[in-house]
Order: sequence, then C-alpha cells, then structure tokens
Amino acid sequence: MLAFPLLSACGTDDPDPVQATDSAPPPVDADGYTAEQREAIDLVEGFLGAVYGRGTKPIAQTSRGLVTDEYGAELIKTSKAQVEDQGKKWLGPYAFDPAKVTIEGDAAWVDGCLDLTSMFLVPRSDGAAGADSTSIGKVLPAKYRLAKVGDTWLVDGYEEAETTC
Repeated sequence: MLAFPLLSACGTDDPDPVQATDSAPPPVDADGYTAEQREAIDLVEGFLGAVYGRGTKPIAQTSRGLVTDEYGAELIKTSKAQVEDQGKKWLGPYAFDPAKVTIEGDAAWVDGCLDLTSMFLVPRSDGAAGADSTSIGKVLPAKYRLAKVGDTWLVDGYEEAETTC
C-alpha cells in the first residue's frame, strides 16, 4: 500500500513542505504496473495480435515494428514453415494474462499465461474449425524477452516461463 502525504489547499505553516524524492516509488495503474511495465505488457499483447490475430496476412507484415530484426527473422522462418507454407492460419480467441514484468535497463521480461484453449490452426480458406483443423487446446506458461532499441521496446524472444498457469 502506498502512503501519500496530505497537503492542504489552503497552505501550511510548515517551513519545509513535503517534496517528491527520487526514492518515491513510481505510480502504478489499477493492475499494479508502472507505466514502463504497462508499455512492455502492451507490446506483448500487440505482438500476440500480430501472431494469432493476423488472419491470412503474412507474419512479416504484421510483426513489423514489434520485433527485433534477429527475432523477426527467426519468427518469420518458423511461421512460414508451420503456418503459411502449410496453407494454414490461426483461428479462434486467445488471451494473455501477465503475471510478472521485470525491467533491467534495456532488457525486460514479461511472464504470464497464454490461453490457446480455443485456438485452432485451420486451412486458410476456412472460417471455422473443422476436420482439417488442429486444436492447440492449452494454456501455456510464456515468457517474452524484450529489448529497448532507441526509445522503443521490441520483442526479442520467447521461452517457456516458470509461471504456473
């Protein structure tokens, strides 16, 4: 719980009014995240939309500006082999529930649970899951690595997280 000094709008006789210090914790949002942590979460959510919510668009197009060049090359290669070159697309809702955000200088990690229980890999022309569809059907512990390039955070990798989902 954060404690805030009470200040009177009418002034005070105190010769030393309360001053903000560098040791004061940064403000947090309703979920308990700082602005920088929220920026990291928002990036991961945007990245997931580029991967799973892209319909028939190529991953190279939807992930542009969200990933580092190195990770983008790996992502494009993998996605083309597993999805695009197979004539497939992702279909269905997904959700990401962040559990922990760690920021250390120009590196960050966002851990959480990626819910793919209703996500399918379907033929590109299909509008619904059918006999030729593959159900993902899992909630995965996920850890996204971010790198700050200039003033911008970019996704720089993915691995299985130690988070319990």
